[in-house]
Amino acid sequence: MKQSYFELLKENEIALNLSLVEESMLGKNLFIWGLEPIAFVLADYVREKYGMKVEAFVDWSGERVGGQEGKTPIVSPAELRKSKVESDCYVLIGVYAWRNVGCVLLNMGFSHLAEFAVPFCNFRSDVPFYEGEKFGNLLFVGQRTSNFATLKSGLVPYRLDGSPIRKIGAFCSVAMGATIVQNHPTYASTSSYFFNTDDRVFEEHFGACNPVTEVGNDVWLGRNAVIMPGVRIGNGAIIGSSSVVTKDVPDYAIVMGNPGQIVSFRFSPEEILLLNETQWWNWHLRKIDKNRELFQSDDVTPFFDMLREALNREECY
Repeated sequence: MKQSYFELLKENEIALNLSLVEESMLGKNLFIWGLEPIAFVLADYVREKYGMKVEAFVDWSGERVGGQEGKTPIVSPAELRKSKVESDCYVLIGVYAWRNVGCVLLNMGFSHLAEFAVPFCNFRSDVPFYEGEKFGNLLFVGQRTSNFATLKSGLVPYRLDGSPIRKIGAFCSVAMGATIVQNHPTYASTSSYFFNTDDRVFEEHFGACNPVTEVGNDVWLGRNAVIMPGVRIGNGAIIGSSSVVTKDVPDYAIVMGNPGQIVSFRFSPEEILLLNETQWWNWHLRKIDKNRELFQSDDVTPFFDMLREALNREECY
């Protein structure tokens, strides 16, 4: 089975995709995220093709952290983050839940393609929201984000090349009608007759006039909220129903109105700093579920006590 996997990947996408990031990958400490069979095949391929040593496999769940796969150590995401601070690292994602892992890496400060890549994935999808997706133009979505596929992207209710959104964080809630707006090309004429001429219409014409929009983690986008191009929605923000957001929203701000205005913050500056330091949205779901009652309580004191304890134990990343 392993050999057939290897031959399949060698003959198809993995060789093509890795060739696109060779300059960024070579000469760096290489990590592979995952302990699935596909991750081990990926490690074999990189060793054979590039002669690169795999520094470690990264395990999100932590159940095998501290052990080895063959002679290669298995480390936690927290250890990966430390390695990023101390040296030049490159991460290849070797799991099928690559959208979730990619979102975690973005949260940790890794840059897509420059510092991590998804080499083996078949990017074709039957889900219209992902239509037009390709190796250099991926949408990363964090774990347990609900209803994100209902997000509208400007002129069409699904994502194509040139759509301005590249990341939706973990544990976000998206109400019906929420829209990420696209700018429209302003040529001599604005009529679609002049630029809707081929399959590259969004990539060539819309992509150039649409800065990247990003949605943080634990964000609530209310019903019919409108997000303008290039806006960054911070972690924990709440965007009220029918609000029109024209500028960046700070972490844990509550925004309402047209144009959207900050009406309050959910927590104190000290508490917001703690939330961003611990990044609980990156934790494995089992760890979050162990503390589920703290997330559901109106009394947030025990919740923040738990975050401080996790930070002191250096369990966060």
